[in-house]
Amino acid sequence: MLVNPMTKIPQELRTFELSMEFATLCMIIDLEKEARDWYLDALRLNPYALEAIEMLIILGADPNVLQHAIQIGLKHKNQLQADDNTEYIEPLLPMQDIIMAQFHATCNQNPTALAKYRALAERFPNNIHLLSKIALLEFNLGEYTKSDQTFTQIRQLDPDCMDHMDEYAELLRRKRAVVKLNQLSMDLLQINDSRPEAWVCLALYHQLKSGTISGEQSLSFVDRALRLNPRYAYAHYIRGMLLLLEHTPEEAVLSFHCANKIKKTLSHYEGLVEAYLMEEKYKEAVCMAKEAMAIAPKDPRTFTLIGLALSHSPATNRDGKEKAKRAFRKALLIDPNALRPMFALADIYMREKDFASCVELLTRAIEQQGNDRKEEQDMVHAKLADIFTAAENYTDALKHCHVALSMNPGNMVARRGLDRLEKLMRGVDPDVSGGANDDNSDDYDDDEIDDSTTGNFEADAGEMGYL
Repeated sequence: MLVNPMTKIPQELRTFELSMEFATLCMIIDLEKEARDWYLDALRLNPYALEAIEMLIILGADPNVLQHAIQIGLKHKNQLQADDNTEYIEPLLPMQDIIMAQFHATCNQNPTALAKYRALAERFPNNIHLLSKIALLEFNLGEYTKSDQTFTQIRQLDPDCMDHMDEYAELLRRKRAVVKLNQLSMDLLQINDSRPEAWVCLALYHQLKSGTISGEQSLSFVDRALRLNPRYAYAHYIRGMLLLLEHTPEEAVLSFHCANKIKKTLSHYEGLVEAYLMEEKYKEAVCMAKEAMAIAPKDPRTFTLIGLALSHSPATNRDGKEKAKRAFRKALLIDPNALRPMFALADIYMREKDFASCVELLTRAIEQQGNDRKEEQDMVHAKLADIFTAAENYTDALKHCHVALSMNPGNMVARRGLDRLEKLMRGVDPDVSGGANDDNSDDYDDDEIDDSTTGNFEADAGEMGYL
């Protein structure tokens, strides 16, 4: 019945809900063509079905086909005869603009998509759907402060909104905003603990608190989210990232592939490339990077993946290393503040003993970074400290270690770098273990986050049976 549904169910018996349900079932069993037919049928019954529009664009439907289906839906809404002679009906919403904004977002043309969604938000202020799209695009573009502000506005407008709140949780984790992530986790569980977003958020909170709680507990929360919705792509993605942190890339690959099967995104390909590199499967990493290029040819993260795959492969010759450099430079040309290609390019320079190029690259980055990336400046200073240490310029290395720690006392890279630097300055080989007190860098782990700011949630969660 699912294979040829349109000939099995009479038109007069089809409803919007039925069409959407059949479309979802077709997606589950990988019948994409049939799913596209059902989503188009749903759009003809309800021309304002934004979920159907989004799925159709993901499935590769032409925007003109969507526009035609919307016109049929408008005629249906107005109880007009659906024929080509009926005059054009003006929709209540600017559907063409919505379609093109979603089209650009799906094609990873993030700056163009963001501009279109912001224009729509000016016409329809305080619209949750539009604000959610804007927040996610700002996040993908690295505009973390603006994304945080947009998510905060969404929560103020609708405190019970749970859509994409786990992705907001990932933003808070990256910003190390433990108090806000603490509150968000508690709020989502109280709103609806049968939604996977709540458990993914809780997993990210516990990952941030990994100094006191093991990674296994974070994984258990993600697994609970997947039991609630096995086809929730973002939970599969977060599970893969947690498995990478646990240094189990084989399992992480499976999670990223599950996420990518449900919805192909650049983030999923990033996880796959990283997992294959950790497994030292360089050929597979290059293949995944090339697949990512097919879906996002102009995104800086795609060039970064190409560069990483080429630079890590031991079989790559000098020409391949130069190609990796060019890929990283292209990524930085698009996004000068992107840390991943910046650090990868710096690592290549370090291996070539070209310390001057390293310092120039990172110093320029510090000068260019704006308020949206201020949470990342400590990482750049820590990297600069490592470079100066390798170049045996201990004075500048010490300065950048202290700057990094003043910005973020929990920066473990800077702390370990400072410990190594102090040993070198004392004439001690930092690579030789000299006793229990010789390396106390791990002593910081349990104190990265002040428990006084988070203890209330752990007590409340324990009472609710979540811990």
